[in-house]
Amino acid sequence: VRLVLLLGPGQAQSNNGTSFFFDPATVGVDGRVMVFALGLSLLAALLVGLVPALQASQPGLTETLKAGGASVSGGRFTLRRPGAHQVLVVSEVALALILLVGAGLLARSFAKLQSLDVGFTPDHLLTFKYSAADGDFAARDSRAFKEAAVARLAALPGVQSASISLCAPLTGPCSVSVIVQRDADKFKMGASSVEIGIHPATPDHFKTLGIALLKGRAFTAQDRVGAPRVVIINEAAARRLWPGQDPIGRVLSAASGYFAGGDSTAAVVGMVRDVRYGELESSAMADLYFPAYQSGFGSSGTFFVRTERDPLLMIDAARRELKALDPTLPIYNVKTMEERAGAALARPRFATTLLGAFAMMALVLAAIGLYGVMAFSVAQRTREIGLRMALGADSARVLRGVLVQGLTLAGLGVVVGLAGAVALQRVVAGMLDGVQPTDPLTLAGVSLLMGAAAVVAAAIPARRATRVDPMTALRSD
Repeated sequence: VRLVLLLGPGQAQSNNGTSFFFDPATVGVDGRVMVFALGLSLLAALLVGLVPALQASQPGLTETLKAGGASVSGGRFTLRRPGAHQVLVVSEVALALILLVGAGLLARSFAKLQSLDVGFTPDHLLTFKYSAADGDFAARDSRAFKEAAVARLAALPGVQSASISLCAPLTGPCSVSVIVQRDADKFKMGASSVEIGIHPATPDHFKTLGIALLKGRAFTAQDRVGAPRVVIINEAAARRLWPGQDPIGRVLSAASGYFAGGDSTAAVVGMVRDVRYGELESSAMADLYFPAYQSGFGSSGTFFVRTERDPLLMIDAARRELKALDPTLPIYNVKTMEERAGAALARPRFATTLLGAFAMMALVLAAIGLYGVMAFSVAQRTREIGLRMALGADSARVLRGVLVQGLTLAGLGVVVGLAGAVALQRVVAGMLDGVQPTDPLTLAGVSLLMGAAAVVAAAIPARRATRVDPMTALRSD
């Protein structure tokens, strides 16, 4: 249980505070779990021992006397007919391969998520939230308070810049969503609509978060009450609203938020890169930024502080500056942006690690099963191997014969497993990002891994077969 908790899936929180997988406080081993595990183990043992028990209860004397081992066909060891143990080995290999394919696909997808461009620079970035009680709404929504707070934080030694917005990237779709609708060159309530995220931003917001400005200009201190309304959109919004056109200078309007009341139109003065505010697996949505000093956005928000050194060293100083403005201001959820990025990866990391652990256990069990079958086969054929060596068969031929038999079983398992993995591709398709369920590199790599495990598992009994003393083997009867 502690190992599962260390994987951290419960630390990945959604915007409403609920965990993606489970509440870590509720995880534990109780009587019901123990009874279920014990019952499942007993059932598995019963099923595994049932077939040998049935075979032993109906002995065939003639077949037993004839069973001298393997027949000889073309100088190779072959089985007279597939037995239950061989079918089990093929099944083990097939199931292990299916798990390995799933783990491999998730691992490749996770690697792509780790290298994904999130649209901002998370290192050396401290974030924390503030929220006021309902009675203090007007004070916390004061533009003067926001401007003074940002100025104090930016003036701290070791701070490069500071800003304030509604929410942090990678924390879920926490921005206010409004419907933007198109009518000629303006966007207003009409027949066509686009859902867009609304984000307030102070003048240094894009600099603080490391969001690249692609066109136009950023916000300035002059973008405040009384100045013409302006907005900055991201690439996704430009593609949705004006595909193939320059968005700078365009005019839009929206149904709520910054646009509510009075003149609801605003001019687009800049375009920035897409930033992922929601899950990493989902594509960036259309976003719109408006000047935080030009319109209020409620009694809560998120501060961003870009530092020259470890961001955590600035926590106490940042608290002192904000408490100097308002001693009652609640400050919470203090994290570096790298910590938030790590939490955003918790769910895919958990799924990849857990499935990978199961896949490796299945691989080991399949290798052990193949080794057991081959060792049993060699033990049963000791007399035959000794006779063949007495008649002139060299060690290389004996080694090759046993290896071919083991690799044939493994090969059948690989073929069945690949077919099963392709058939079950829809199960993992929704968990992958940037990787196809039938990714040839993953299928080939997993098949080679299984083949290598099969060679190792079959090589030990094969080497043992080459050490059989012909005279000792012939005298064993």
